[in-house]
Amino acid sequence: MNPPAEIPDSYDKTRLQLLEKWISILPSKTVDNTPQQFFTRPFSLSDIQAAVKHIKSRNLHTSKGIDGVSYQEILEIPLEMLQNIFNSCLDSLDIPNSCNYRLVGLESCFLKFMTLLVDRRLREWADANKVIPPSQNGFRPKYRTNNNSFILKCAIDKAKAIGKPLYIVFVDISNAFPSTNQAALWWGLYKKGVAGPIFD
Repeated sequence: MNPPAEIPDSYDKTRLQLLEKWISILPSKTVDNTPQQFFTRPFSLSDIQAAVKHIKSRNLHTSKGIDGVSYQEILEIPLEMLQNIFNSCLDSLDIPNSCNYRLVGLESCFLKFMTLLVDRRLREWADANKVIPPSQNGFRPKYRTNNNSFILKCAIDKAKAIGKPLYIVFVDISNAFPSTNQAALWWGLYKKGVAGPIFD
């Protein structure tokens, strides 16, 4: 990731240190307490089928990772075998050192497939628990980023119609995605109830 070389004065340095401590005391194996077992439930055949459908419609010709395996080759594997492979990954919890985590899986198509399964499970939990506000339109199925432009246009029209000023702020955070504080992200998810093998 790309943390700042020096912590800016605007950061709460005490809070950052606390986050690092909190993350260090998280158990290596957490317990999924969600009634639906979002983070413990094995991937079903329908989970695999939905991911395959997504890959075929959007990502089939993505470049191969360092392992040289393409999506086309992965999709030749029977669905039941793919299901076993990905569930074995969850069962073993055998992952690289946390220093090697990436927020975006750019290497192996297998990694990207697994990331897609985890992403869908996390979204399922977020939707069921109304974690994502209705105003968040980007990166959500059946939502469009132009929804916010339409809402802005309506707000402008209404302000003009009633003769009142409308104050608008557009925030562009530079380097926001790669500079995400991972301790804050993991701790925030854990506090919201994300725990279990998918989290671990």
